[in-house]
Amino acid sequence: MSEDYQDGYPPAFLIRQIGIRKLTYLEKRFKYIIFGLGIYGMKWNYYVYAAGKHHFIDSAYPPLKLGFEADSKKWHPSLEKDMERDARLDTKGWRIYHFASVDIFKKYDEVSDRIISIIQREQIGRKS
Repeated sequence: MSEDYQDGYPPAFLIRQIGIRKLTYLEKRFKYIIFGLGIYGMKWNYYVYAAGKHHFIDSAYPPLKLGFEADSKKWHPSLEKDMERDARLDTKGWRIYHFASVDIFKKYDEVSDRIISIIQREQIGRKS
């Protein structure tokens, strides 16, 4: 079986197994912040097959291969597992940035500034 999956499009068998996942309340709040910044082209629950595993990135900006994860203890209980997952995604050129749920809900300005800073830095870094 070929494992040549296309980013952004999960294979049919995977959709049948897990279904189409709706955004959590935390992810909706994060989406609200990003839309408030006027950033368009962001994809939600974006599929990437990397290092032999299937991954969904909470919010992805495919042109720069940037991923943003809205972390809660329910979905991200292990920093070690997150680091392993990020390393797998890095093999495909993805850079993943994590945002704590408490920051997303209580530190809107700081989260907004960090997102803008990351995107600006990545745009400059990828052009040089």
